Amino acid sequence: MRSSISLGMVSGLIGYLAKCMVLFEPHHTKKRKQKNLPTHRFADLVSGAVLGIPLVYYLKKTGKDRHIVKGASFGVLLWAFFYSARGKNDRYLCKHRKCRSELLDLLSNLLFGVVTACVAIKIADPETYPDDAEYDFGF
Repeated sequence: MRSSISLGMVSGLIGYLAKCMVLFEPHHTKKRKQKNLPTHRFADLVSGAVLGIPLVYYLKKTGKDRHIVKGASFGVLLWAFFYSARGKNDRYLCKHRKCRSELLDLLSNLLFGVVTACVAIKIADPETYPDDAEYDFGF
């Protein structure tokens, strides 16, 4: 795949599906269906696909070496951005159950970044990522 936008969207979509597998809980299938669930799932799917695009451009600028570390750091940065965007004042004082779900969110975002980076490297055209990166951040 040569197009960076298409590559980012496909790899972001696959990364999002991997993220959903971690967060899937069987007891949700027994709940009564919510009215806005399909709309919410579709919005999540689109946002996952769109968030793959900046990762592809980041990999194009820095090179494809150590893509797992770069993808993991991208996922953690996404988690930090979305977590701080919630505007919680008590983020460090939390109950055990609440901390567990936030840790699961962190791990799922880390998985999203790693899977997205791996897929972006695997399905890309060989000429997409140059051997000599334009920028070398020491990763």
